[in-house]
Amino acid sequence: MVDVAGHLGATLIALSPIWFLVDLRAAVTGILVGLPLGLLPDVDIWLKKVFPTIHHHGVTHTIVFVTLVSAVAALIVTPALLSLRKDTHRNRIGRPYLFTFAISWVASLSHIFGDMLASPDIVRYQPVEPFWPLYHQPITVDVIYYNAFVWNAGLLAVGVVLNLALWRWR
Repeated sequence: MVDVAGHLGATLIALSPIWFLVDLRAAVTGILVGLPLGLLPDVDIWLKKVFPTIHHHGVTHTIVFVTLVSAVAALIVTPALLSLRKDTHRNRIGRPYLFTFAISWVASLSHIFGDMLASPDIVRYQPVEPFWPLYHQPITVDVIYYNAFVWNAGLLAVGVVLNLALWRWR
């Protein structure tokens, strides 16, 4: 598990191809919508206070959860985004629901991947099982220490610089 800065950096890196896929306004919107959704799998930290059977890196850190929640988030966020638009054309984003779903899905998957990079044997959390319930095999890459400032700040810095460079390039 990386910290919040690392997760935001991983989200920015994962969403950076958006600059090549849509127009400038839609790309900025996608980045702004995706950043908080990149923290979504950590909702289990608060859920376990209400439901004691939930644990960190459990069900909310799976592809099944991310897909279902992304579908619901897109249903909620898409109308709000469309209401902010001054034009009535849908040509800026194309298919707004699919756009919002993809942003949420990619952002949340980047969170899971970020957690797989950390050392679960050192931290107090269990390793991530992203393919649960199909496979109960934890997956760890084990390249960074959980609270390593250099890694977390580095991920954030790379994400910010990459997106600023792509924005400027556009």
